[in-house]
Amino acid sequence: MAFIETPDCIKVTMSFLSDAGVVAQNVFHTLNALPSSGAEQNFICGIFADFWSEFYGTLTTVNWKLDYIEARDISVEEGTSTILTVGEDATGAGSASADNVSMCITWRTGFAGKSARGRSYLLPPPTSAVLENTITNTHVVNAVAAFNNLKTTLSTTNNDLLVASYQHNGVPRPVALTRVITVAGSTGRVTSQRGRLQ
Repeated sequence: MAFIETPDCIKVTMSFLSDAGVVAQNVFHTLNALPSSGAEQNFICGIFADFWSEFYGTLTTVNWKLDYIEARDISVEEGTSTILTVGEDATGAGSASADNVSMCITWRTGFAGKSARGRSYLLPPPTSAVLENTITNTHVVNAVAAFNNLKTTLSTTNNDLLVASYQHNGVPRPVALTRVITVAGSTGRVTSQRGRLQ
């Protein structure tokens, strides 16, 4: 896809690596409240690194690690970026589900329509959190709380989490449409990660 300008936006990529060499990524968009700089990007990377240590990593089994975080200014095509090398293992107990097993965090913005909603597919949960085609209520509650905490932390630093829409009716937008995320949720259904793993 050709580059589409996304005003005042930082694209944050959390890149993970399993002990079997599988790469997975979660991509987020945050409001860039200040003029883009390495210091601002590094600050945002730090928030996501803390989020992994305190929340996301505790929901993920120890065979996964957060390899690095990249924050890139996507308000212009040649925007600068900062990479924070992390290399920190997850700390969740239990055995990992198969690589294609995931749960989905849904992002809401208070606006109607597909372009105002987002999704994040999480790393495989522990097998103890999977009951046939559903995720246990405890795991869902903890995951939703973790991602709402990330949303709140970013909001307090004027770096709100965003949903970014790049197409409308199948046609690329000239400029991306962004909406501030107001809440995270989840249906608690098992979702397949097939095709999203590198």
